[in-house]
Amino acid sequence: MTRSGNTRRYFFIDGDNNPHTALNGIELLTAEDTVLFFYSPGFNLTRLRQRMKNSLANIQTIESVKTGKNALDFQIIIELGILIGQNKVDCAYIISQDQGYSASVEVLKSRYSSAFQEVELKETIEDCFPFHFILKAHDKQQLYVALVKEYGHTQGSFLYHHLNQIFHTSSNANAETHSGNTASKALQRQPEDSRCTIWP
Repeated sequence: MTRSGNTRRYFFIDGDNNPHTALNGIELLTAEDTVLFFYSPGFNLTRLRQRMKNSLANIQTIESVKTGKNALDFQIIIELGILIGQNKVDCAYIISQDQGYSASVEVLKSRYSSAFQEVELKETIEDCFPFHFILKAHDKQQLYVALVKEYGHTQGSFLYHHLNQIFHTSSNANAETHSGNTASKALQRQPEDSRCTIWP
């Protein structure tokens, strides 16, 4: 982890394997995240650079030192292994639809699991976030649609209404507490509670 306690996440993008799809979810990353985008000589990065601009992550583009079958794959695995060996990674994700990485990932997990928290092979960046579909919701309607789409109408509706009830209960409890303490706060000349409610 970093000194601030944040998890060091690295995303190794295989530019030879559906790179446009692989970058789905890049806008979910933070300034604490690192993206290493590996590509073969001659690859045109122009369109992808535009997508990368929408991310806060530290993004590095790395051209393969050699061409040929699996050249990029080997370079990604070597880079990942070195960073783990240098204790620079907490969570690492190889982003590719190429299942050829599976064996290397399993070796790391079985022999060197104490050196990291998580190493996985995923098809897109957003697949690294268990509830990425919720993170994309910006209001209650979008949250409801996302839950129904992910879990079906019955379970999705139940989850939505359960969450809604939790936040309403929490909001009402805060309101009652605030009301009960108004007189004492006024006497103590303290400012009113300006915390935002999660569910307005």
